[in-house]
Amino acid sequence: MRAKRDSCLPISGLEPIEQEQWSVSNLMKDRVATTEKGFICLICGSSVVHEASMRRHLSDIHLHSHLRYRCPLCKKIYKNKNSLANHLYSYHKDVKGLDINKCICR
Repeated sequence: MRAKRDSCLPISGLEPIEQEQWSVSNLMKDRVATTEKGFICLICGSSVVHEASMRRHLSDIHLHSHLRYRCPLCKKIYKNKNSLANHLYSYHKDVKGLDINKCICR
C-alpha cells in the first residue's frame, strides 16, 4: 500500500498553514485524506494503511525531520524516535528508565 515518492515536496493547490498551527493533530485534519485503503499525506503523497503510521510519518517527515536522536548508551545517532526506540529495545533491553525525549541532538 505504501506509495513512495522521490521527495516530500508539497502537492500543488494546498493552502499554506501558519507555523504555529503545525501539529500532528492539525496536519491529520488538514493535510491527510482518508480512503477505503488507508490514509494519504496530501503534502507529499505517501500512503499508509494505519492512522498511527500516518501520525508517525507526519511527525518524522514533516514536523521533526531536522531532529536527530542519540542513544545515551552507545552514542549512535538515529533519524527519529521510533528508530531509537527500536535500537534501545534490540540492543539495550536491560536498561530501564531511559527518556527518549531527552535524547535529542541537533
